[in-house]
Amino acid sequence: MTVTQDAYVSLIDIAETLFALIDSKTPSDQLRQGRNLMPLVGTSKRPSDWPQVAYGVYYRYNGYSFEIRAICDERYKYVWNPQDINELYDLETDPHEMTNLAKRADTADIENNLHNQLLNWLNEVGDNLPNRLDALLPAGTIIATGEQGP
Repeated sequence: MTVTQDAYVSLIDIAETLFALIDSKTPSDQLRQGRNLMPLVGTSKRPSDWPQVAYGVYYRYNGYSFEIRAICDERYKYVWNPQDINELYDLETDPHEMTNLAKRADTADIENNLHNQLLNWLNEVGDNLPNRLDALLPAGTIIATGEQGP
């Protein structure tokens, strides 16, 4: 029998699940941000308090400078590209992400809300990207040489 689960999860949840399985305790001065996936195993029902949100972090693209942070909920996907163009997609009406809704007046509130949620999460996990925007190389810069890529 196949069990289908619709809970949103992230790679960081795998580490937290492994820590829980070995009953690892976290020292009070350390942050761990994953969720234990065990409540999802063997059931198609996610816990009612399981947040339906996933976050993404991308640092480099094949050695090129390109910082990306993202948040996805049941309806929208927002991608913060501080070196380029932000992206916002309505996954309900545009599941293939063909129409970027970022920087539009009619979706500004949604974009701002998701951006703020993303910044709050970055702060929680200790991601200092918002504090080093001025130091970012232009998108596509080859990290090893400091020169613009092809």
